[in-house]
Amino acid sequence: MKKPLISEHLGAMALVDEMRHQQLQLQEHLDLPRRQAEVAERIRTHYLQQGIQCDDELVEQGVHDFFARRLEFEAPDLAWYEKLLARILMARRSLAHLVLVALLASALFELAGLIGP
Repeated sequence: MKKPLISEHLGAMALVDEMRHQQLQLQEHLDLPRRQAEVAERIRTHYLQQGIQCDDELVEQGVHDFFARRLEFEAPDLAWYEKLLARILMARRSLAHLVLVALLASALFELAGLIGP
């Protein structure tokens, strides 16, 4: 039996490592109460090391609020020209039809002017 090529070996290892990493991330996201408790404990430890008095209820509420909003998408504010460009891109099919109609009308008027009296 022929030995596998090093490139095949490394390619397969890279794929397995990627799948393992994804699985670890998934498990981390699925165990949300444990993650929240770990983050809250780290925050408490940090404040204690800094000599800052902080109420446990406040830490718990802050951690809960953070985890509740952490996966929400917040669109950035756009400048007026960015909004205009976005609208033009979204309406490009309608604009293309308008331009086509205008070109056809212009061509018909030009043709009518050449043929007319």
